[in-house]
Amino acid sequence: MAAATNGVNGSSDVERDIDAGEDDFQMGDFHGGSGGCLNKAVANLVTREGNRLTRPEFEPSKELLDFMQNNLNILIIGAGGLGCELLKDLALLGFRQLHVIDMDTIDLSNLNRQFLFRHSDIGKSKAECAARFINERIPQCNVQAYCNRIEEFDEEFYRRFPIIVCGLDSIQARRWTNGMIVIILSASLKVFSADLLQF
Repeated sequence: MAAATNGVNGSSDVERDIDAGEDDFQMGDFHGGSGGCLNKAVANLVTREGNRLTRPEFEPSKELLDFMQNNLNILIIGAGGLGCELLKDLALLGFRQLHVIDMDTIDLSNLNRQFLFRHSDIGKSKAECAARFINERIPQCNVQAYCNRIEEFDEEFYRRFPIIVCGLDSIQARRWTNGMIVIILSASLKVFSADLLQF
């Protein structure tokens, strides 16, 4: 009950986590100097050799770290209870190019668990409010919002994202998303197989 009250009044434990994450940027806990970068654990994972969490053929490099920070587009599908958490976590990890899709608007009942929203956001787009919250709190982050149904975007749109994270609670929407990703992967495998035959 306390969490619900805090969410409506505009304060929550998660909001304090975000504030703490901002402090980490300022205190240099993130690589990349004053501009902020990926979280230390992530940075070490892609720049240090001999990491037991990577495959043997993986080659760490600073170029990969720069790509992940500045050029890796990540799509979060859904800006509800799951999507808010995913968006917050990815932003605090230091990923800068984030995109979020949600066709829904904010209802009073959302405020107790969807912590990126405030009472003044009721009736507004979830995607747009979530993106604005993160962009204002973490200036290094660039979150782009899409207030649309996932079916309104074609295969070419989803191909733009090497990483797609699903924060949906609708089984039907999950199945549609899975189907789209299977189409993309199948097409990529066909191209890869054709290249191997030519080689």
